[in-house]
Amino acid sequence: MDYKLWDIEFIEANKDTFVEQCHMFHKAIQESVDDEDTTRAYRKYNIFQVAGGSYGFYILYKTVIQNIREYVEDDRPLWMSGWLNFHDPSEVLDWHSHYGSLCHGYLSIDPKNTTTKFEGYDIENKVGRMYL
Repeated sequence: MDYKLWDIEFIEANKDTFVEQCHMFHKAIQESVDDEDTTRAYRKYNIFQVAGGSYGFYILYKTVIQNIREYVEDDRPLWMSGWLNFHDPSEVLDWHSHYGSLCHGYLSIDPKNTTTKFEGYDIENKVGRMYL
């Protein structure tokens, strides 16, 4: 298996706060990128910078970094960016790749009842589930 899953209980236990903050951060990001979609604008911000001051996102950041380190099995300097895929069901992302990255992943905060389809396998999205 070339991927790993984590179920982050902190997100599940604080889902409503994370959802509320994501709505607030989404609006702020849209304003800063002239109403461009926050997914397409991923090169223009890092959600962990936007969320500076949020205790929940601080805990999330530390957890994500710990999981990345575990996955890549490397303690050299690494950089990470994160962004919001914030969309309606009709706007779900189409098939795409992340070439050139050491790894890629996502974290579900409010996935509704969705599945992410990869070549050869599917991942059930659940609140707090992190995929790398």
